[in-house]
Amino acid sequence: MEFFYFFEKVSLTLIEMIKVFDFCILKFYDNYVISIINEGVIVSKEISDKISKAAINYYQGKPFVYITHRMHSYSVDPNIYKDVSKIKNLAGFVVVSDSKTSIKSALLEKIFLNKPFQIFSNLEDGILWANNVRAMHKETN
Repeated sequence: MEFFYFFEKVSLTLIEMIKVFDFCILKFYDNYVISIINEGVIVSKEISDKISKAAINYYQGKPFVYITHRMHSYSVDPNIYKDVSKIKNLAGFVVVSDSKTSIKSALLEKIFLNKPFQIFSNLEDGILWANNVRAMHKETN
């Protein structure tokens, strides 16, 4: 009997920094940041600006993908995506959720963002997509 071992790059990636806000946790990796927004939060322009600033400061012009791991129920003002679309080094946007309601919301949000945007039901697939999109994105520095 033959055995094949596949080591996903996903499992070998280490968190480089964690930033905790009163409304979310941001986990920064080399190519992407994963956010976990707290239950009941309304992601307004003010909250979006804080998240954007943290990512811009961390990545310093290096392309990255934003992954929102929707583990909790919360609302997003789709108007925030006008400003998010202006982040030059944002290579893509991922929503990870297995909630039908959250997926419906993400489909609406996708209309407002002028960046590659994908929805996945599991984090591993979202990370794989993020790494591929990031690899294709040209350095902005």
